[in-house]
Amino acid sequence: MIDPAVLQSDFVQSSHEKPLRVCCYGSSSSDTPERYLQAARSLGYILATRGHTLVNGAGDGHIVGVIHEMWLKQESDLRDGGAHPVFASTENASNAPTNGGGPSSSSSESVFSGTKREIIVAGGKDLQERKRLLVDKADALVVLPGGPGTWDELWEMVCAKGIGLSSIPIVCV
Repeated sequence: MIDPAVLQSDFVQSSHEKPLRVCCYGSSSSDTPERYLQAARSLGYILATRGHTLVNGAGDGHIVGVIHEMWLKQESDLRDGGAHPVFASTENASNAPTNGGGPSSSSSESVFSGTKREIIVAGGKDLQERKRLLVDKADALVVLPGGPGTWDELWEMVCAKGIGLSSIPIVCV
């Protein structure tokens, strides 16, 4: 459920002159409290409605998920546009993914809403490449409540910004 105040907001309904690429960090735990899930869904709705791309998110709009190869059980996990259930939805995505980014990328176009879903698979012996790909070409970073992984990602970007390796705005919710 999306916060009703978000649905009625004039800001949400107005367009933005330049679509942004927004990276979002947050909890992936099945124990995430409902109020945090509602905030995440509302954020996704706002970004999609305004025409922005959400990296590591779900919902409508252009979605880019970044996963490490260790979480793929087999290559067929990329079938139907991705390994996460949001990418495999037969209700919202076609069954014929296109290969827009080479062997490590898969995308699918929604039959109903023009939603584009893309998944990028990061390799390597640790999560550094995945973290780099999450913020690659990002215009902003939004951090939602999460656990140790979310804190790790946040502080890496805070450090990068502090020493001049990144200039993107960081918003903590």
